Amino acid sequence: MKQSYMVYGKVQGVMFRKTLILAAKRRGIIAGATNDRQDLNCVHFSLEGKEQDILDIEEKLLSLPELNSWGAKPNKLEKVQNYREISCYEVTTENIGELNFSSGVTFYL
Repeated sequence: MKQSYMVYGKVQGVMFRKTLILAAKRRGIIAGATNDRQDLNCVHFSLEGKEQDILDIEEKLLSLPELNSWGAKPNKLEKVQNYREISCYEVTTENIGELNFSSGVTFYL
């Protein structure tokens, strides 16, 4: 399954992208995410993997009280009709280890 999304809420400046990418990686999903430069409450992302694993992430994004100890909390998830390739994103399951993110965050997703 391949699906692209836009997620809204408290998702920028709270380690949302790292949280999402690490959660995807643990489930064997290929993923990519980029902050929306016009809307500070929006992140674009895509997932590629087994349907059940992707549905699990979709469900948990909106059902968990917080996704990490920095307070990341989406309140709206929209599926995007046109799939966006993983290589188009700033943060991916392939490059996450090379990026310099802040430490000291606990991940719940």
